[in-house]
Amino acid sequence: MKRISLIRHAKSDWNNQHSDYYRPLNQRGTKDAPLMGKRLFAFYGKPDLIISSGAVRALTTAEFFATNCNYPTKNIKVNDNLYLASSRKIVEIIQSIDGKFSNVWLFSHNPGISEAVTDLTDRDVELKTCCICTLEKDTKKWSKLDLGNCHLINHLTPKDNLN
Repeated sequence: MKRISLIRHAKSDWNNQHSDYYRPLNQRGTKDAPLMGKRLFAFYGKPDLIISSGAVRALTTAEFFATNCNYPTKNIKVNDNLYLASSRKIVEIIQSIDGKFSNVWLFSHNPGISEAVTDLTDRDVELKTCCICTLEKDTKKWSKLDLGNCHLINHLTPKDNLN
């Protein structure tokens, strides 16, 4: 069984002078990311692998998630091909994951991350900031995750009242 959680970065700060790639999280983003990391960990346990876009807002979100499940932040695999990636590129990255990993968290950007969920599941989903969609496929190989053949098993948002 392969499980992938596709996560859109938390809310970023549009009021700073940084270029898009270096834009940090805003106050809401720094509040939502740890909360959502705890929720994802509570549902599915510690990931085997975390992959993130290198953009500051995505990587910082990934670091908050990692910290809340005792995943070493130094082990986050940064993949700049996830920065503003298309759905097709995200699916290619998923399909290239080493088979030894079963529970993977991947952090990226819209519109590609939402389109990847839709393409992999045939379910029309829009990931707002810091939202998570978890998909599963009964297979031993990530290369078998393909268009329309994955199951959407969870869609979590920071606005969910799970307490």
